[in-house]
Amino acid sequence: MPKLVKSTSKTTAKSKTSSRVAKSVPASVMKDIFGEVNGKKAKPVTKAKPAAKKVATKKAVAKKVPAKRVAAKKVPAKTVAVKAIRKPRAKKVVEAVTPVKTKFTKAGLIEHLAGHAETDKATVRDVLAGLNQLMLGSIAPRGVGQFVLPGMLRIVTKKIPARKGGKMVMNRFTGEMVKQKAKAAFTRVKVRPLTGLKNAAL
Repeated sequence: MPKLVKSTSKTTAKSKTSSRVAKSVPASVMKDIFGEVNGKKAKPVTKAKPAAKKVATKKAVAKKVPAKRVAAKKVPAKTVAVKAIRKPRAKKVVEAVTPVKTKFTKAGLIEHLAGHAETDKATVRDVLAGLNQLMLGSIAPRGVGQFVLPGMLRIVTKKIPARKGGKMVMNRFTGEMVKQKAKAAFTRVKVRPLTGLKNAAL
């Protein structure tokens, strides 16, 4: 029995010394030297191996894109319009105008035209009478309203309606306001020269 007591005392002394050493020495050092922390055996820690990173290697799958079939557009053939080649117009030969330095009366005009046409005066007188009737009938109130002597002149008429009086208007010469006079309806006659008459005056 005394032997057992001695053995227990020795074990208690060892445990006390180990606890004192454990307090003074850091736990990491104790772990490496004695394999225990605070008198307790530490379980061996197995370092976990770092998990290998799984790199997703996606294979680039080349998608086969079907080639688009481009329908060839039918280009219509250009139709070249063949223009008809026009022949240049022959320039009108303008006869030289001989200046006349005498004033003609009716009798003198008939005599001149008769000598120019190599005919008698009666024929020329009838032609002038017919031309006179045609001109007056064209500009008459019930006529067409115009008469044209080709290349020489055009006579036109314009009907102006009646105008009532009493309206105050400005006199364009004096600038004064005056009463407008009444005016009956009338027909205005205008004579306009044509190309032949204009060119002769140049």
